[in-house]
Amino acid sequence: MSSESKDGVLAVCGSMLSLSSIAVGLRFHARNKTHMPIMTDDVLTVASLISFAGAAIISIIMVQYHIIGYALSPAIAGELSAKLQIAWDVLGTTSLACSKLSALFFYRRIFYVGGNRCWFNITVIITIIMVIIWLVVFQFLTGFQCGTHFSATWDGTYEKYCTLSFPYLYGFAVSDFLLDIWILSLPIPRILRLNATLSKKLAVLGVFFLTFIGLFASGARMTQYIQAERGGPDYFINHDEERIITIIFFYTMLETGVSLIAVNLPSLWFLVASISPDKIMRSISNKLSFSSLPSDTTRTPVA
Repeated sequence: MSSESKDGVLAVCGSMLSLSSIAVGLRFHARNKTHMPIMTDDVLTVASLISFAGAAIISIIMVQYHIIGYALSPAIAGELSAKLQIAWDVLGTTSLACSKLSALFFYRRIFYVGGNRCWFNITVIITIIMVIIWLVVFQFLTGFQCGTHFSATWDGTYEKYCTLSFPYLYGFAVSDFLLDIWILSLPIPRILRLNATLSKKLAVLGVFFLTFIGLFASGARMTQYIQAERGGPDYFINHDEERIITIIFFYTMLETGVSLIAVNLPSLWFLVASISPDKIMRSISNKLSFSSLPSDTTRTPVA
């Protein structure tokens, strides 16, 4: 089993879909157990899971039709293949964006201190806007990468009309990677300022840092897109495109699944730690509270 085989694709789709479903289910179980209301970050994980499930199903269908995962796959430009890939791109991008937004809304809910003028809260809001713009732009480019020549991806005129495809794919992979690094780094200053022992700080950081696995997958996919972008359409078409597509599917599904699992871990930490409802926010402000700073003297709950 490898990132270039059908077994690898099926395994990553099946395992990530199962684990992410369990993670989301446990998240809501934790909410119910602690009598906490359903918040924006919770809803976004459900949206991410639904989108991821759709992308996983499409990946499995493509394996069944020998479009990916086989050395002698049909031409990538086939109509069925092209349409499935567009749907997969839309669902995969939606799932990634919802996971990113869920993490950001979770940061805002847990680390909201000092009012809306606090630098951290302003940074999170700006990042949320950036992710929404990122989602809209790349969803638009997915549909219009060949301009208005929508059939160009399968009717033999791909190289003539789809001049945006490779810059779009390259830009998507690089921007996704950079956004992951930025979002992952956002809570680090806050966590390092907790009034807690070093071991507790490292434990909290460890909960967030599982996303490094997703970051690795994002980086591996970015490398494949960079190679394809440098070679242009000729490289993509003439250099074992089945292998390239399969690897991209594998690492994209791995990244998306791990991101969805990781975004649920902080909420599950409350469940594992058996923190009762009335102690959840107190545990953040006391046991793991921030050092007293002039800008952090007030705390207002955020929806």
